[in-house]
Amino acid sequence: MKSDKVSLFPDERVAIHAKLGSILKGGAPAEILLVIILLFALRPVPKCKAPKKKGQPKRLP
Repeated sequence: MKSDKVSLFPDERVAIHAKLGSILKGGAPAEILLVIILLFALRPVPKCKAPKKKGQPKRLP
């Protein structure tokens, strides 16, 4: 599946998060669910992932 990425400037990201935060404070349950989905969609992409080590047992939390 191909994902389309949208780049936002830091001030645009801050403005969007501020607006979504105000909806979280006094919104309807459907709006709050939508905001949560949007916040996950707008989170920054990690710069790099740590390489997986082969042969190492998985650590339990």
